[in-house]
Amino acid sequence: MKKRKSTPPGHVAEQIVRGMIRTLGRKLKNTSLTPRETLALLREQRKLAKQLEASTRARIENDREDEMNRNIAAMEAARSGNEPATQPKDEMHDGA
Repeated sequence: MKKRKSTPPGHVAEQIVRGMIRTLGRKLKNTSLTPRETLALLREQRKLAKQLEASTRARIENDREDEMNRNIAAMEAARSGNEPATQPKDEMHDGA
């Protein structure tokens, strides 16, 4: 039996919001909606998209801060003569 990976806390919420946005997109394809219903769905979709963007931006910022702290700790360990636990990473080439 394969063990499931533990996902970061914000990632699960992002997956849920993405699913909700997709669901709203499918509902918008319904041609029997009134203009008022269509606008309400579009507003909801826009609100969810902004929420997803803010969540993603916060997660990226936290990841950068964590990486910076790891790099500082690795450099301080190297300076003190101890072997660093992890090698410093180049933040400009992290694939983001």
